[in-house]
Amino acid sequence: VLGFDTRGIDGIFGPGTRGAIKTWQGQNNTAQTGYLTADTIGRINDQAARRAAELELQAEQRRAANRAADRTDWERTGATGTAAGLREYLEKHPDGQFAPQAIAALQQIQAQTRNTAQAEDRASWDRARQADNAAAYKAYLDRPGDGAFEAEAQARLADLTAQNGRQAEQAAAAATERQL
Repeated sequence: VLGFDTRGIDGIFGPGTRGAIKTWQGQNNTAQTGYLTADTIGRINDQAARRAAELELQAEQRRAANRAADRTDWERTGATGTAAGLREYLEKHPDGQFAPQAIAALQQIQAQTRNTAQAEDRASWDRARQADNAAAYKAYLDRPGDGAFEAEAQARLADLTAQNGRQAEQAAAAATERQL
């Protein structure tokens, strides 16, 4: 705690410990024997207690500064409620004081996005079914992303294409017949 190097902690009063004691004694105007006295132990304990309190105060100040930075970042990014802001907050403070709130809000946004995409997909499919022509099914299949009804659209497009092919053959046969 006081910053004296004992060259490791092994529970033995070896040369490292004796050297650290001697250095402490030199800095505290006592005889540099490398050995402890009751007075030396008391003074070291007092200094160590004061230093531990200082370190705890510094740690608390760092925690308070981190909490303040966390709150500032939350207000600047996550509190906006946008997906980008929430992600930015979570990147910087994955375990921050607002992380659970940010995660929940982000999950809600993602669920809404999925629901909207599903609704848009369903509406596009309904339009294709209502038109029931090759162009409408091609338009459904050409949309970005995977639609839930792609297999059905492909099957119906194949049916319509086959029907159109048969109709073209029948029209050609009818024209040939008329010429006879």
